Amino acid sequence: YIGHGAFTECESLTSITIPNSVNEIGYDVFSNCYALESVTLPAGYKNAIHSIFGREHSISFTFI
Repeated sequence: YIGHGAFTECESLTSITIPNSVNEIGYDVFSNCYALESVTLPAGYKNAIHSIFGREHSISFTFI
């Protein structure tokens, strides 16, 4: 589980891989993480990326 707003405004985060073992991700977990460029996460979260990541525009997503 990754809680709501857990990494909000984390300025040094540039990439992250969320493993299949994460069964729940809160909303706005990565909101305002402007350095975040790439994210790898389970395909089951494909339709929820805006609620999880806010409206960051330059993130490249890979689904596993």
